[in-house]
Amino acid sequence: MRAKRLFLGVMLVGIFLSAGLAWPQGEAPQNLHLEASADFDYNFNATQQPDNPQGARMVQKRGSVGYTQAGKISYNVNPAGPLDLEGKYEFFQNFFPRVRGVDTLMHTWSLSPAYSFGATKNMRVWLPCAFNYTDVQSDKYITAFTLAPNFFHRYSRALGWAAEMRLGRKYGWTPQTMPGLFNYSGRNIGYSLGGYYFFGDKGGYLQVRLSNDYVNTVGRNNDGASFNMLLSGMYPFTAKLSLSLYLSLGLLPYDHRYQDGTTTTYPTREDKTMVLGVIASYDIYRGLAASLHYYLTRQDSNIFLYDYTAHVLGGQVVYRY
Repeated sequence: MRAKRLFLGVMLVGIFLSAGLAWPQGEAPQNLHLEASADFDYNFNATQQPDNPQGARMVQKRGSVGYTQAGKISYNVNPAGPLDLEGKYEFFQNFFPRVRGVDTLMHTWSLSPAYSFGATKNMRVWLPCAFNYTDVQSDKYITAFTLAPNFFHRYSRALGWAAEMRLGRKYGWTPQTMPGLFNYSGRNIGYSLGGYYFFGDKGGYLQVRLSNDYVNTVGRNNDGASFNMLLSGMYPFTAKLSLSLYLSLGLLPYDHRYQDGTTTTYPTREDKTMVLGVIASYDIYRGLAASLHYYLTRQDSNIFLYDYTAHVLGGQVVYRY
């Protein structure tokens, strides 16, 4: 399921950035927010990787057309602040007709108290608490709980910074042939620190974000840290046309020597990741927008089963209220 998880991560990052939510800017002063989107993509390597080298070579680089539908509804008790409480439900589902075993369905419920302060309400703290339920091919795959305290400070017209801490508990439900090695149930802790440059009142920005996470799971093959740097930006060429770019670079050193249940000797796993995204968006009419996107994911691993490259090309139509 490694390849699928990588692709899903790329899709979610793309949706996140194309929605203009790379930093906690204020929503419109209304209580109810709705969003619905549909994506049509071609993934040049959408396959699920088997747990053996022979099977991996047989299915690697199999492409598929993919369709994604997503929705979000949120309600803010007091959007004008300074004290607010947001409840949110998010839905995500994708389909790959040519590749079996990778269709994904996600439900996420969250509650987030927030407080804005400062002379111009230029500082904000909030505490998102979320529960996620994920199905893969109609089978219960993951349930996860996360708590992520955040702080954001826009200390001038052009500059701002943000900090986040993440605490998580994940339960893996798909049966594993060797749970002591591959079971992904576990806990994680992480933090991020980011800096922002804003293009005046145009709505554009540049972001640099550094993150570090550590995961401790039941399966020893999954224990390890991750270090990530995200460079992203959005520039509005006109009131309707904008371009978003992002580059994510990661290093994932694992704790233990990799094992597959055989007598084969493997080194301690180490992955290097790169995710590149380009999104061109156009506002059509009163909340209706369309975009074209390209994502490149490269995972360079010293364990063959986890070495992976994917190109995704597609478009999205989204409506926001």
